[in-house]
Amino acid sequence: MVHVIVEARNDAGNPGVVKLQGETWELKIWATTDELWKLAGIEKTDWDQRRMLKVGTCSSAPVWWLLGRGLCCVSPVREHAGRVMLGTDGVELVVLVA
Repeated sequence: MVHVIVEARNDAGNPGVVKLQGETWELKIWATTDELWKLAGIEKTDWDQRRMLKVGTCSSAPVWWLLGRGLCCVSPVREHAGRVMLGTDGVELVVLVA
């Protein structure tokens, strides 16, 4: 199970945080509320057509979101649905949390 905690702030200099936490790991994604509103369009994402949402940052890398296989995931690769992947362009991997 993954726990999700959202601390909303709309200040670019001091953005809020979305914390995803598993039993043995934690991931913090920093984003303003204006950025988080983009996630309302998650159903329009499609890896085959390279349509992802760039929302927030983690360790100074952009975070890419998409909906795949019925799961809302933070992942640019459809085959890795349910994993968190962070990179500079939505394809190049910087961090993977499985």
